[in-house]
Amino acid sequence: MEGGFLVNDNDKPKVNEKTFHYDVSNRMKKDMDNAFIRLLGKDDSFEFTFGTKQGTIVDGVKKNSRPGYNSDLCLRVDIQGSFTETVAGKKMEIANIQIQLNQKTRPSTIAQVHFQCGVKIPGDVIKRAFEKSWTEKKIIYVYRNVKK
Repeated sequence: MEGGFLVNDNDKPKVNEKTFHYDVSNRMKKDMDNAFIRLLGKDDSFEFTFGTKQGTIVDGVKKNSRPGYNSDLCLRVDIQGSFTETVAGKKMEIANIQIQLNQKTRPSTIAQVHFQCGVKIPGDVIKRAFEKSWTEKKIIYVYRNVKK
């Protein structure tokens, strides 16, 4: 648990190579830091909202189109949408966020994290979740600790 948040895979299996891009290059690892900066903007945390539609996040703000915002970058941060799911025995609103290759090659997903909506998640927790996803090749969940 980090800062009151759990960062784990909820016992989900490793994602197959058709879904995740397994060959993470050094350039991608370097650009991963820039991806976090683009997600957080000038803030040190980020709050995902339920009902968010697909788009790309640049400097903490959702943009509707990708061109012009990140064409020179190796990776982009994409919102894939939001949904309701039972996590740790509690129904939660979840935002599906992916870091993807900024190209048409498939598979393009480097990391995928499902964040609990409606709570400010510290930047260091967000970064750790994405790093865990791309190193373990799993979808990671981040949510406030649920007291039973």
